[in-house]
Amino acid sequence: MKVSVTLSMSIRSLVRGRGEFAETNAHLGVWQDSWSPNQVAFPASLLGDKAVERWLTQHHAVVDVRRFAELNRALAAGIDPSLMTVHCSGFDVAQIWRIAGLGVGRVVVSSDEHIDAITGRLDSKVHNVILRIGEATPSGPTRPCAERGFARESSAADLAAERVFAHPSLKLIGLHGEIGCAEVDFVSGSAAVGCLMAQMDLIRRQSGVLLTALSLGTTRQYADETLNRRCATEIAESVDDACAIFRYPRPVVSVAVFASTLE
Repeated sequence: MKVSVTLSMSIRSLVRGRGEFAETNAHLGVWQDSWSPNQVAFPASLLGDKAVERWLTQHHAVVDVRRFAELNRALAAGIDPSLMTVHCSGFDVAQIWRIAGLGVGRVVVSSDEHIDAITGRLDSKVHNVILRIGEATPSGPTRPCAERGFARESSAADLAAERVFAHPSLKLIGLHGEIGCAEVDFVSGSAAVGCLMAQMDLIRRQSGVLLTALSLGTTRQYADETLNRRCATEIAESVDDACAIFRYPRPVVSVAVFASTLE
């Protein structure tokens, strides 16, 4: 299984202010190895440091984009749009239109409005779409919103999948969930994997479509190699268990790890 991991923004402290490309390469290489044998992707917030940008472009690294400013920074750094995963929750309609025009690698949508914005652009591109799935709040509405996504085990998630399937320019490839402390976040990696795999199995049974991408995001910091390896192992074992339970072919797993601050 290939697991794609987006590094915590705290890694910037390892490379900020260092002018030697060799030293930057060593730091990024060590961080990457700590997730081995998994594939590593990087947050666009790291861009701006020339040494980091050079390393990312040379290694054809996947870049995770959450804000419009980050998109512009990634384009200026020479990152191939096909290597970008863009989360629509940080963009308005006009900006989502631009994303669609660029042909980015994957688009994570959190609401019906996001789907409408992508399909509102008339072009011949086929866009790889990932639906964000969130925990249903005990007292809140089940209607999808950018802050939560489509509530798990709800008709909203099923209808969103159907809307994507119905549009010729959209291709639903997977699901995304956030791990954290917010009410709509999943409490752990294993909880998120179990929920998303169950939803993927439901979509397969209802539509006959096999989704191949499972995406996770977290606000927790992973600041040392031991913790990185432990997290990667937990995720991989959870996917093993879920695939066995649902008899589901192993998806490609991506994990976006973010910190609340740069340091």
